[in-house]
Amino acid sequence: MQNPSLIRNMITDDGGGVYTVQFHLNGQNVYITVDSSMPTMSGGLRYASGSSLEFDTGASSGSIWTEIVEKAYVEFRALTDGVNAWHAIDGGWDNGLAAITGQSAVDYYAGSYTTPAARGGLLRTLYDAFFAREDVLLSTSGSAPWLNLAGSHMYAVTNVNLDAGTITLDNPWNANGASSGMQMQFTASLADLANAGCTFHVATGTPALA
Repeated sequence: MQNPSLIRNMITDDGGGVYTVQFHLNGQNVYITVDSSMPTMSGGLRYASGSSLEFDTGASSGSIWTEIVEKAYVEFRALTDGVNAWHAIDGGWDNGLAAITGQSAVDYYAGSYTTPAARGGLLRTLYDAFFAREDVLLSTSGSAPWLNLAGSHMYAVTNVNLDAGTITLDNPWNANGASSGMQMQFTASLADLANAGCTFHVATGTPALA
């Protein structure tokens, strides 16, 4: 949403169902090449969207760029964590911000901001970063269904409203989350998100270096 060309430019179609994806590690470009075959669920299981893919389940348009980036990211994390497995990227943290944008990130545990003044300061920090076109993400620990939040999950911040004290979030499950009963795009107050123990991850605009 902030810089779609960054995503377009990180993927090169090598032909024959093979793609090279550019990531960043300690200020250096890292290139990971993968094919387009993806693990599928066994036993004929499918998501509500009709997809049988085990992990990233694709868009209704049939675009596969998200699956390609996710598969390449699994291999990229093997360079940093030594584990080349899909479960290694389950849950998530701010690692992806640095890998995709090349920027460092700052984490803000909202639960530690307990006074109205402190929460107002955090809201201003998120607002300034978002409208400076920096990426802002939110991660959860436990689930909070009354806030449409799944446990150990990542959300994109798509708006920050200073006057209302609210954060608008996008759940990447989208069509595949319809059966969960949760809204996929929704707005919640910063106070409620703080009380739910959420953490914000904010790209800084400066390079992530070793």
